Amino acid sequence: MTKKILCGILIALSLGLTMLALSVSGANACRRLTGDVNKDGKVNIKDLYAAGLAFGSSIGDPLWNPNADINCDGKIDCNDLYLITIHFGQSFRCN
Repeated sequence: MTKKILCGILIALSLGLTMLALSVSGANACRRLTGDVNKDGKVNIKDLYAAGLAFGSSIGDPLWNPNADINCDGKIDCNDLYLITIHFGQSFRCN
């Protein structure tokens, strides 16, 4: 193979991988919306309510909700509620 053909193949492959990465990240973006406890693509009162039900719990407690542990510190506390409130009203449209 000539260098030009090999270069063209490498460019095509890298563009294809970039497009694949973008489509995967777009598909997962609604699951990564900070504060979206119930994973419906919106941060609203339902998320605060769900976090409120788990408030004060930690890993292993019966009320533990891992989705409400926004900062991933193993407990549901004021820091998690704060993170939900600062993202309150945000949404992501999942196609």
